[in-house]
Amino acid sequence: MGDDAAGFVQVSDGVQILTALERFLARPSAVAETFSWSEFGHPVIDRGDAAIYPLAVASVAEGGDVDAVSELAEMEYGLARYCVHFYGGDDFHAENEVDLEDGFGRNLLASGAIVQSGSSLNWWAVRSRAAVLVRSHDPDRSILRLALHVVPREWLSDMPLNSGTKREASRHRRIAKQRAASDVAWSWPLPDEAR
Repeated sequence: MGDDAAGFVQVSDGVQILTALERFLARPSAVAETFSWSEFGHPVIDRGDAAIYPLAVASVAEGGDVDAVSELAEMEYGLARYCVHFYGGDDFHAENEVDLEDGFGRNLLASGAIVQSGSSLNWWAVRSRAAVLVRSHDPDRSILRLALHVVPREWLSDMPLNSGTKREASRHRRIAKQRAASDVAWSWPLPDEAR
C-alpha cells in the first residue's frame, strides 16, 4: 500500500472486517468485554466507541485516473451488496437510512461524505453495532475515499419521543450528545498511529 493515492489503492477488506466483528459480537460475553478496534482490521482510526476503517482511496486530482474512481465505485457496490445480503434483508433491501440532519449524519456531511441527490447513506446492524459505508472527498477534493464507519447501533436507531422513565430520558440525552460529538473525519495518507 502506497502513501499516495496515485490511481486506486485498496487499503483494507471490508468483508473481513465485518466478518471478524460479527464473530466477536456473536459471543455472549462480547458486549461486556474490553476490546481493541484493531482486532477486526488494519488500519483503523480508533475513536473510542466508534471506529473508521479506511477501505480504499482513488486520485481524482486533475489528470487523475478515471479507472481508479471506477474501481473504488465497484468496491463500494460489492461491499454494499454484501451488507444487503447479510445484514439488510437480502433482495427486499431493508437498509436503514442515516439521518443526515442529526449528529452523526450531519458530521459525515461536514467531513465530505458524498450523498447523491435523491439517495441516502445506509447503515446495517451488525448485532450491537452499526456499519456505515461512506464515500467522501478529502478537503481539497483531490482524493476520493471509501471507509467503513462502525458505531454503536443506538447512535442510528430511532429513539421514541417519549422515553418513559427519567433513566431512559437521561440515556437518550447521552446518546444524542455522543452522536453530535462524533468525530468522523479522516485523511489520506493516514497518520502513523492509525496504521
